[in-house]
Amino acid sequence: GHNTLIFNCHQFSVLKDMMQLCQKYQIHRPINFIMASIKYSEITIGDLVDIIEFSEEIVKSGPQYKERSEDLYKRVINFSRCNFASWQVILNFMERNRYTASTAKIFQALKNDQSATLRWNVG
Repeated sequence: GHNTLIFNCHQFSVLKDMMQLCQKYQIHRPINFIMASIKYSEITIGDLVDIIEFSEEIVKSGPQYKERSEDLYKRVINFSRCNFASWQVILNFMERNRYTASTAKIFQALKNDQSATLRWNVG
């Protein structure tokens, strides 16, 4: 029965909580379903911090998920690059999310990204 619940869930915060429960109680069976559900989950600005934290949780589940974690991280950075087009959007994001290690990772990646820097300098 958990397959249907997981496949119908597309919120990263819930998927992250499920992953934490699996790790805490050493339940391995749902992890593959959670990983498959990630592919179909859409990213929103409100989910960025949860997704970064979720990508870190995936790695804790085993080295076989490192590639999935890196892919998820890249999706966050690409989404941020395209959607942080103005200072208003960035400030609204920062207002909703405290400056944490997760938000720092997003901004550090964008700071080091030449295309993002160029876009911000021109705009």
